[in-house]
Amino acid sequence: MLDNIISNAIGSIVGGLVVALAFKLGLSAWKKIAVSFSWVIGIALVAAFIIFGAIKLVQGIEHLHEKQSLQVRIDKFLKGNYPKEFQEGYGIEVVEISPRVFLGYKRPSGNEPINAPHPLGSAIITTEVIAIVNNEGFPGKPIFGYLGQPTTFEELAKVIKN
Repeated sequence: MLDNIISNAIGSIVGGLVVALAFKLGLSAWKKIAVSFSWVIGIALVAAFIIFGAIKLVQGIEHLHEKQSLQVRIDKFLKGNYPKEFQEGYGIEVVEISPRVFLGYKRPSGNEPINAPHPLGSAIITTEVIAIVNNEGFPGKPIFGYLGQPTTFEELAKVIKN
């Protein structure tokens, strides 16, 4: 993660310098205007920040697209093979894909107790989902977990009573 940020920053600085030098050379050749070194540094800093922001934006969009693409594949698989559970609101949600894929079992809100087994949590379904994740280009075994849902005060009191 830190290596990625450092390489993006270095690339942004180099890109900013290239833009600033092109600006300086362009102005001196085209308009015969001399630009001082401090202006070149200022232009380079502004360009570096813009380039860094653009790089981070593109990486964020790519990350979101990969996450959504994997979610669509998993939902398509669940909808095709386990339509009853999928219709009821059960599913497997892609929570994170970097540095390792994290998948969460989701439940329909308020239907059953938190400690009840998840209908899509069997070893067979888990193995099939792992194969889908690996086929989408994410190596290794993903981490599976249960997604928490907000609890109202009344639900918490009911759980404490039991």
